[in-house]
Amino acid sequence: MADYVQFTGRKTLESITRLKNSKEGNPRFRIQFTDGTIGTTPRNAGWVYGIHEGMWHVTVKYHFTPKGRCVIDDMLGRSRRF
Repeated sequence: MADYVQFTGRKTLESITRLKNSKEGNPRFRIQFTDGTIGTTPRNAGWVYGIHEGMWHVTVKYHFTPKGRCVIDDMLGRSRRF
């Protein structure tokens, strides 16, 4: 059982920034939403490979660490329509 409260909500992406890979070589991202929430993906999470620049509206699960850092636990999204 997790020792934190996990939040789930629909959000709109503002930006996705690629961070340095983990020591094992897996990607990490810093994601900012239009409501001001900024979070990072966890190290070595397989779902992170599905993140792409075309994402727009997403359903996101996230939690806050005791120090106030936002960690994005999962994210599913729709692509923009042009």
